[in-house]
Amino acid sequence: MNKILEKVAGFVEEKYKLIFILILFLAFFLNIYKIGIIPKGIDVDEAGMGYDAFCIANYGVDRYSVKNPVYFINFGDGQNALYTYLAAIFVKLFGLNFITIRIPALILSILEVVFVYLLFKEYKGKKFALLFMLIFTISPWRIMKARWSLESYLLSPFLVMSIYTFLMAIKKNKILLFPISGLLTGITLYSYALSYFIIPIFLLFTFIYLLIKKKVKIWQLIIYCIPLLILAVPLILTILVQKEIIGEIYSFISITKLPSYKEGIIKLSEVILNFGSLKHALWCDKQEFNAIPRYGNLYYFGTILMVFGMLVVIKNLHDKKNDKSFKFEYIMIFYFISNFIWSLLIENNTNRLNGIYIPATYFIIEALKYLYDNIKIVYVIFGTAYLYCFISFCIYYFGEYGKREMWLFDRGLIDIVKYIDDSEKEIYSLTTVREQWIFELFALEKSPFEIHDTYKVNENRKVYEFGNYHNYYIYDLKEDKFKIEEDAIYIVENDFKEDEFKEKGYTKEEYNNYYIYRK
Repeated sequence: MNKILEKVAGFVEEKYKLIFILILFLAFFLNIYKIGIIPKGIDVDEAGMGYDAFCIANYGVDRYSVKNPVYFINFGDGQNALYTYLAAIFVKLFGLNFITIRIPALILSILEVVFVYLLFKEYKGKKFALLFMLIFTISPWRIMKARWSLESYLLSPFLVMSIYTFLMAIKKNKILLFPISGLLTGITLYSYALSYFIIPIFLLFTFIYLLIKKKVKIWQLIIYCIPLLILAVPLILTILVQKEIIGEIYSFISITKLPSYKEGIIKLSEVILNFGSLKHALWCDKQEFNAIPRYGNLYYFGTILMVFGMLVVIKNLHDKKNDKSFKFEYIMIFYFISNFIWSLLIENNTNRLNGIYIPATYFIIEALKYLYDNIKIVYVIFGTAYLYCFISFCIYYFGEYGKREMWLFDRGLIDIVKYIDDSEKEIYSLTTVREQWIFELFALEKSPFEIHDTYKVNENRKVYEFGNYHNYYIYDLKEDKFKIEEDAIYIVENDFKEDEFKEKGYTKEEYNNYYIYRK
């Protein structure tokens, strides 16, 4: 076995460029195959982001006619801006559809794979970097997050690009790279609001360590921080607006007061519960659009390897405690800890903690490296397990999983709206998704100026009507109080008032997961 592994290692050393290309192609294929079909339909946040991107691309405003928002209103509790502006480019070029709004996720996920290779090649060598690249590429969380346009998932790629560029600025002592990396870090703040906490914690640890090791000068850090702070100003103003310290801002950019500010997700009093919810990020998420129970987020044995890898890294650092040179391992520890500290303040899931997976994978690779050096048979067992689980995952994900109807996804409602295509009659949607109106806007592609003044908002400050569309959460309806109009179109998700529709002369048509009643 040792000779076989040595030959494999020699082949990897000799053909690393070819292997890099093959893994990159694998990552690209896993991203693009059936990208407009799997996952089935689009999520409410995807639809909201997509329609906002359509509005920005064509009218320069969001769905509420707000010009160039720093932070989008979405359903009242806000939405990070970076993905929407990136998606607007492709929507402008290719129109609004499932594929165009997922292109930024596809591109950034591929760049992420490239940058993790570059980062670890620089500090850990080619073979370590290729193994990291491979395990990272075939991890369930990465495959799944790369295939739909949840804006918060941009945190992971932008964070690793920022860190790589910053470390290269230090290692190569190139002045120009400091403001570039600071700019990238500033842009990262717009990927996900949770980065407002993760990035400062990471930078605090990293700056202190680099200054102690005399790897960076104060003036270099200042150059790095200038573009970062400039880009942070609009977000600081956004927080001040939410806290009503200053008024709303309407200029070439807009900062509005959100109807439902998300500050409440931070729960200092629930640290123990939040720690317990780490299982949803590092073991298996309870949301089916983030993870598949039979495989977990990292494959279940991957999480075990991660913990073992942490112990290996800590032991190695302890053994070298008298070595005063710069240790890349500390950067990875800071990377992990900055996400871990934040995880204690919120209820965790895959998307909320997506910044933790690169350092988590680093610990996995350190564990595998230790096994390769010391217990090769166990290394081979885990390698075989990865191959088996990856193949099994792909068969299931691109097969049975791809047919599943998921909670908070449109489940064919967009197709129904396009199918009905009737602007003359009143249209009523009675479904189990409170935000179904956004699927209608996505399908209709109406000008925000045309429909904004027709929005009607319920007691929870949620839009439920616009134009000739009327939307109701079916479980809130009382059959004895809901009256059926004489000549309208009804989209109903179950058998609600089926007999009464027939009595009033409506015909019933089954389409996707809904019934369409009309005369």
